[in-house]
Amino acid sequence: MSATLTHLPSPHQDPVGEGRSNRWAFWRSPAGQPPWARPALLGIALVAVVLYAWNLPVVDYAPLYSDAVRSMSGSWKAFLYGAVDPAATYTLDKLAGSFVPQVISAKIFGYSEWSLALPQVIEGVISVLVMYRVVRRWAGVVPGLLAAGIFTLTPVAASMFGHSMHDGFLTMCLVLAVDQYQRAVLDGRLRSLVWAGVWVGLGFQAKMLQAWMILPALVVGYLLTAPIEMRRRMKHVAVAGVVMLAVSLSWVALYTFTPASDRPYISRTTNNSAFAMVFGYNGLGRLGIDLPAPFPVTRRAVRSAVQVEKRVNSAARVRKVGRVKRVGRVRKADPGWGRGWGRGWGRGWGRVGPSMKTRRKWRAGRVPRDGPSCSTATLV
Repeated sequence: MSATLTHLPSPHQDPVGEGRSNRWAFWRSPAGQPPWARPALLGIALVAVVLYAWNLPVVDYAPLYSDAVRSMSGSWKAFLYGAVDPAATYTLDKLAGSFVPQVISAKIFGYSEWSLALPQVIEGVISVLVMYRVVRRWAGVVPGLLAAGIFTLTPVAASMFGHSMHDGFLTMCLVLAVDQYQRAVLDGRLRSLVWAGVWVGLGFQAKMLQAWMILPALVVGYLLTAPIEMRRRMKHVAVAGVVMLAVSLSWVALYTFTPASDRPYISRTTNNSAFAMVFGYNGLGRLGIDLPAPFPVTRRAVRSAVQVEKRVNSAARVRKVGRVKRVGRVRKADPGWGRGWGRGWGRGWGRVGPSMKTRRKWRAGRVPRDGPSCSTATLV
């Protein structure tokens, strides 16, 4: 009898009590951190949600990018190649991977302005939480909370994560890459370094070569500080580099190895080359350096490129000047047209307004400023 009594469960082992305590486990700080660390971090995350989602009710479509999301959400071929039109005849000057988060959101919540901006809000909150973890590992809880709070309240961050462009996707991927790199440096683990390469590769899908700008710092830091011998460090860097290149160039390889007749035409190129679009137009072309074509550029290719560019520019003009009564006349702004940028001007990205010639006539007094409209519309 005494032996049986000695094995009775103690009060703190009551399963009901465990269930009650688990309800508050989410709010409790992990072992080794002050009790107020987790509640403070969650409070910062809540502030980030409010700031980044503040403009969701009034957010607008991004010209052309929203068209690509609509096409990709309705056609598998358009999804694979990032085509602007459902027939998948031409692409934008972006990789298809950059639109995947918005396509997923559109499939879940339906195609709308806010559903295309929602992924960036989520990416912003994830970036805040990961920023805390990165700084806490090296400097402690208080610096980590300060870093997360400063990141949250940075005006450019609130703007970047509050619209439907892809800068937020790039930022989240690079913060996650640094988080995994930090674990690799502290422990000398290949798996963490490979994950860092994966996140850099995913960031490449969003903004291409901009994601590679952190690679020199990551490579040099790992080679100099990882707690393993130099030979293993170099091996780890090589393996992670191969994985990073494979993820980065996956969509470029899809474009390259698919016959041109079976895929959309790649915009911003005269040779229908994904390599030229990524490393030429969006890479060295930004510095005024033109890459030579991998094959001779024919007149037919030039004509095709010109036709695609006209189609892209026309689609942008129709999207941006969506409230036009007839060609050559821009209607007065209706309620809500100028949200965020002032009444009478375009919403979101760029401005829709009178041409410079009309503005000069305004200043000279030859045309009334409140006249019926201007003769042309310009995208700034």
